[in-house]
Amino acid sequence: MNRFLDRNGWDLGKYEPSDLRSLEAYRFHVRTYRSPVPLDVAWKAYAALDPSSAWTTSRTRPGVVWDPASSRLYAPGESAPAFSAGQVYVIDLRILGVLRIPAAFRITRIDEPERLIEFVYLRRNLSNGLQRIRFLELPGTDGTTGTFIRHVTWYRSGRSFRDAALYGPVHAALIDAFHAEVFRRIGQPLAASPE
Repeated sequence: MNRFLDRNGWDLGKYEPSDLRSLEAYRFHVRTYRSPVPLDVAWKAYAALDPSSAWTTSRTRPGVVWDPASSRLYAPGESAPAFSAGQVYVIDLRILGVLRIPAAFRITRIDEPERLIEFVYLRRNLSNGLQRIRFLELPGTDGTTGTFIRHVTWYRSGRSFRDAALYGPVHAALIDAFHAEVFRRIGQPLAASPE
């Protein structure tokens, strides 16, 4: 990760977002999750995430966080503010147990009324794109409600083989680990399924 930052700069606020003028130029990936946890409980679990906790999974490790509200760069392991729009993250993706690839993204939207979290990949990554995580109420058969999460990703790397054959399954494993970790921290079950 330090090599990535040395090469691309430590001023994460200056990293440019992916060019999203035409999402049709990107590949599309959808993964859904279901939990018996009420929507408000699930939303609060995500909205209050400590970045170092959020990215400590079997597939990812937290890196640095730049928080524009405090104009501060937080080192790995430091307690940074909960997710908020404008924050920039560089995390370490662990692929196939051997490869470690840094990925930088900016949270662009946390919309409580819409129950939506959105972040954009930054241009300095191997892949560019956008991710949206939407939370919806899931009616249960017994009159209770749970949570349905739809995680949509638009991506491209400029490498046909990587985009067509590798990105989808690797990305699914990474986001499965992320969502599972959030629900593990609140002690609740979560089931994943491709859409």
